[in-house]
Amino acid sequence: MLYRRVPHPPITYQPYSPPQTFPLPIKAVSIEAKVADLCASVTIRQKFVNTEETPIEAIYQFQLEDKATVSDFTAFIDGNKIKGTIQEKEEARNTYDDAIASGHGAYRMEENEEEPNLFTVNVGNLPPGKEVEVVITYVTELEFEEGQLKFRIPSNNQNPSYTAAGNSPPQLKLQVHFDMTSNIKQLSSPSHPISFEFGDEPTQATVTLGDTTKTQAQDLVVLTKLAKPHEPCGRVEVDEKGTKTVMVSLYPKLAQDDDEDIYTEMIFIVDRSGSMAGSRMQQVKDTLHIFLRSLGEGTQFNIIGFGSRTQHLFPSGSVEYNDKNLELATKHVDQMFANLGGTDILKPLTEVLQQPPKEGYPRQLFILTDGEVNNTQECIQFVRKHADTTRVFTFGVGNEASQDLVKGLAKSGEGFFEFVRPGEGMEEKVMRQLRRAMQPALTDVTVTWKGATQVEPAPFRFAPVFCGGQLVVYGIVKKGQVDSDNNVEVVVQAKTVLKPFEAAIQVDLSKAKPGNLLHKLAAKTLLKSIDDGRSYLHDAAGNVKSGGQAGLVAEAVRISLASGVLCKHTAFVAVEEREDATESTMQVRKIPITFEKAPPPPSPLFYSPYPNGTRLVVSCC
Repeated sequence: MLYRRVPHPPITYQPYSPPQTFPLPIKAVSIEAKVADLCASVTIRQKFVNTEETPIEAIYQFQLEDKATVSDFTAFIDGNKIKGTIQEKEEARNTYDDAIASGHGAYRMEENEEEPNLFTVNVGNLPPGKEVEVVITYVTELEFEEGQLKFRIPSNNQNPSYTAAGNSPPQLKLQVHFDMTSNIKQLSSPSHPISFEFGDEPTQATVTLGDTTKTQAQDLVVLTKLAKPHEPCGRVEVDEKGTKTVMVSLYPKLAQDDDEDIYTEMIFIVDRSGSMAGSRMQQVKDTLHIFLRSLGEGTQFNIIGFGSRTQHLFPSGSVEYNDKNLELATKHVDQMFANLGGTDILKPLTEVLQQPPKEGYPRQLFILTDGEVNNTQECIQFVRKHADTTRVFTFGVGNEASQDLVKGLAKSGEGFFEFVRPGEGMEEKVMRQLRRAMQPALTDVTVTWKGATQVEPAPFRFAPVFCGGQLVVYGIVKKGQVDSDNNVEVVVQAKTVLKPFEAAIQVDLSKAKPGNLLHKLAAKTLLKSIDDGRSYLHDAAGNVKSGGQAGLVAEAVRISLASGVLCKHTAFVAVEEREDATESTMQVRKIPITFEKAPPPPSPLFYSPYPNGTRLVVSCC
């Protein structure tokens, strides 16, 4: 018997209404991670079972961090391994739909083009009573936080499925294997009960999870304290083709003389929309007064209020911080009201960032908002595009402050965020942000590879690196493109407001370990540089040199297909061909996910061209 693909959308149309959700039992979740310095590979195994009497299509979403990317997607059913391959997104969707229409099983995973780092998984045509294990592997870079390496797994990845009322979530099994360059001094978790065991070397350890029945609602965090956390290090891997990928990381300590003035421009962007009335506006005023009393000589400053329109304290631009201008600013803050209309944060961002910064004055933005906006990603991308010239710090005001906006703006602007809750003390948070902003930075970063004839660098162009931050450099060296002694020297040079910076890291390519973790992270870095306007296809200002948007998409697809890592223009797809193709109607099951603060849903949240969430598989002779 043959099966044909059903044309869709079907002939009959019905008004869209939010689909009913059903619990899809999840039997087990296990996570295994391998951490090598600041690189990690994480494999998540999720077992689902269809307890219904009809075939189903299960759809769920989960989020990864900005530096993560999916590198493998596999399903296991009836003892068979169905390995996913990467295709261009539209091709993958057609492959998936054709398999479903033919009665076969199919599995797809893709990244949301409008919400970066939000991924959708489709488990299609799961027969009644059947169990499927979905295995997802992603790679990511870790970050240092207050001198400790931070490994984090978002809570929605620990248990992505909805659990029916009265049922306990499945037990989570987790192991994290550490293989570091520096000795490990301490392992801890502020979020979960863990145990750990050191390996044969003091650079190795394994962390396992204790009871998780009460902790799956929060992110899993494992902190690692190293003996020499700020020492530059280099790692190298070799893949099956003989291509070697080098990763170099360093954490610059930029000394600052206590008596030396730091020249900077500080612009305070203040939400004065109607929702800020009352106690929130008073909190903002208190915050600004602390800032104004704490600025130092050498500072240029301005205050911009926004709602649906903007109001500049100094319309011609930032001015010198002195007694006269401090008095003007203090009176201005005292007379602030939440009277500027709606919340259009992109307007003041555009007014500021489209102007070049003052020469010799690194520009810092401080954004104070309770903002819930409908263009969060547009704002974040706009800030990211200007991260070379402007650093962004944010304050989320009130209990309802948008996590996505406040965190996203700070992260994309290479800054930090704080949340100000009712009744909380302000001064400590303000001073903490101010200290961060006054730290010197590396700018105009360049990297030279000595000892290799040709290296594909990632990234191609660097964002500023701030004191306490990390600089990560990748280099892809193909076979035969290195000097005979196998030694490569990676020289990092940059400018600071104090003096030039230079560091050299030696890497012995003969010590390359088999693997592709670094290769995939290098590919992710190249993909991110395309999104951020720092690729070889962009000029120094972030403008596309040639080829336009189509050229950027083509290059992203090329990198994704060649490296095996997902991008927003490609998708993983796997097809399980069945001898006994399914003839029954397949029901769509949307599995709700809990996020820190749910992203605004598209309409509908989960796309399906089939009315009432139903696909018909039609047989023909």
